[in-house]
Amino acid sequence: MSDESIIVKGNGTIFLAGPPLVKAATGEEVSAEDLGGADVHTRESGVADHFAENEEEALRMVRNVVENLNIEPKQRLELSQ
Repeated sequence: MSDESIIVKGNGTIFLAGPPLVKAATGEEVSAEDLGGADVHTRESGVADHFAENEEEALRMVRNVVENLNIEPKQRLELSQ
């Protein structure tokens, strides 16, 4: 689980049963991208939060997400001698 998820076009897919099972069950041919790719899950289902065109863009998005986390710096404790 994550607060924000990033999916890469042509690389990331999410589905329970892939294109071979869809073809076996319905006779319909569908690509992995059309069945559960980045566009489907960022624009329609809402499973993913951010759509990246490529891995480089995804890494920029990850850096941005991490930079915007509201994490307080850890306090250092002074030890007495």
